[in-house]
Amino acid sequence: MKDAAQRAVRELGGRVELVEYKFTEKENVARVVKMGVQKLPSIYINGELKYSSLIPSNRELVDEIKRHLEE
Repeated sequence: MKDAAQRAVRELGGRVELVEYKFTEKENVARVVKMGVQKLPSIYINGELKYSSLIPSNRELVDEIKRHLEE
C-alpha cells in the first residue's frame, strides 16, 4: 500500500504530501487510535479513510487524490 501511495505522490508532482504513521512507534499509537484506524494498512486522504486493507490501483488512487485537490 505504501508503494501505491508513493507512486501516486510522484505522479502528482509535489502537489500532495505523504505522511506515514508507523504503528510500531509508540508516539503514533495514540494518533492511530484517535483517527479510528481499525485495520492496517490504511490510506487516509485529508483525514478521511479511503482504503483499508485494500491496495488501490495507481489510477484509482491518483483520481481519488485529484478529487480532493479540486475541493
